[in-house]
Amino acid sequence: MAVQPEILLIDETFIKKYTPINDSVDTAIIRPCIYLAQDKFLVNFLGTDLTNKLKTDAQGGTLVAPYDTLLDDYVRKMLVWWTMIELYPLLVYKHDNGNIVSRNSENANSISESELHKLMDSAKDNARYYTQRMLDYIRQNVSIFPEYSSNTAPDQYPYTQLYTQTGMMFSKGLKQSHIKWSIENFLPVS
Repeated sequence: MAVQPEILLIDETFIKKYTPINDSVDTAIIRPCIYLAQDKFLVNFLGTDLTNKLKTDAQGGTLVAPYDTLLDDYVRKMLVWWTMIELYPLLVYKHDNGNIVSRNSENANSISESELHKLMDSAKDNARYYTQRMLDYIRQNVSIFPEYSSNTAPDQYPYTQLYTQTGMMFSKGLKQSHIKWSIENFLPVS
């Protein structure tokens, strides 16, 4: 069985245009991060059906309103910053001949791990901001996106809320049959 090529909703050019990443960054590093961000975050917030609709229409050149607005004004802005969270560590470290090594340049010094985490936290703040904007837009227009609520098992049901507490991201899923838990489930029994 052949592996189907992944449909990416943003590309390396988009990343380089809207982030501090410059043209010298290898696209072979960026593409897997885009794929990972789509898989880890986009599907969670749009659900399987709406994500597939956007991918199929974008690939086929048949993207029309309101889906083009969702993609251009919300999804891509969100996706670029989730991608950056995945990308920043790969800009500092690389896999080379079975080892993980720090990237160095003749004219530059590597950043510290704490500086890397600051960059990642900044990207995460941006990602959360754009994700919340996208969720607000979808909630206000849920009737025009039937794929948002048409998922069936084993599809991913979309998260309908994004909020954070103590640096952890929690979300409330669209489907109420999800396992219910709270932070107390993770605390030790006294």
